[in-house]
Amino acid sequence: MKIINIILILIMSLLLLSCDNKSESRTDEKTDKKPAKENQETDFSIIDTTGYSDIADIMPEPVGGINAIAAKITYPEIAKKEGLQGKVFIRAFVDKNGEVTYAEVIKKLSPECDSVALKAVMETRFTPGKKDEKEVKTIVFIPISYKLQ
Repeated sequence: MKIINIILILIMSLLLLSCDNKSESRTDEKTDKKPAKENQETDFSIIDTTGYSDIADIMPEPVGGINAIAAKITYPEIAKKEGLQGKVFIRAFVDKNGEVTYAEVIKKLSPECDSVALKAVMETRFTPGKKDEKEVKTIVFIPISYKLQ
């Protein structure tokens, strides 16, 4: 039941965030395969995300559905012991092949929860976003919910 709730919350949040974003290209985020380390300043002046957009006719979706991400999420023991609940929001850059080239936490919950969520998104393959029937580089926002039951 807990997994079903997480999946439903992820699906609804993903749809809401995908639809509510304004159209603009981003040119200040990192595009390499490794997520930024926590508590480390990133030099955005050397990062190139040319061509990534948060709007497409068809937005990227995880291959295997939202379950593909949910299956990789484990509730960190320390967060369980502390009774920590909430959401982690991940911004992911999906290339034309559906690979996540970079992802970052944009709303944090705890270092442990943030790390698990970030790793799950980075390891997930997506269907590419499409605009005018062509694959495009796309930015997606993925909420990961942590709720104790």
